[in-house]
Amino acid sequence: MLLVKVADGYEGIGFVFENKAGHRKLGDYAMSIDGVEMITGLDSFISCRIGLRKMLNRNTIMRYGGFNE
Repeated sequence: MLLVKVADGYEGIGFVFENKAGHRKLGDYAMSIDGVEMITGLDSFISCRIGLRKMLNRNTIMRYGGFNE
């Protein structure tokens, strides 16, 4: 997962990869932090304030990094 501070708070993005060689674009593996938590069963950013955790779980930052290039 990646967490980025932006002007109005924070945004985050998660990635899930299979445990094997792959040649797909990074954007094919990208998802919300909620999505990663659902797949892994792990609760991320547990020590963050509740409001911040809710904001991070909803936001996906696809505009950073050109994930589908």
